[in-house]
Amino acid sequence: MPENTAFQIVNNLRKKVEELAESHREEVAADCFLLLLHHAHRCGYDLMIEAFKKFEINKNSKWGIPDTDGPAPGPPDPPWPKNYHPVG
Repeated sequence: MPENTAFQIVNNLRKKVEELAESHREEVAADCFLLLLHHAHRCGYDLMIEAFKKFEINKNSKWGIPDTDGPAPGPPDPPWPKNYHPVG
């Protein structure tokens, strides 16, 4: 798996997220987390820094009324950083 591209990592993550939606198992959640860390490493960003920045954006967002799928979306995400390379 160390040689996987960002695209391959995201495809693996999609499969694991689907599995998590069905099983809610801690081990599968950990797999998702590790795949996100791998993607961040492959693309050259610090996932924890980005998560804290996004958390601040979300805290200040205006949220709609939740529906059966969860919270209504907030405002759109900021543009991708210049160093983001999804196929890296």
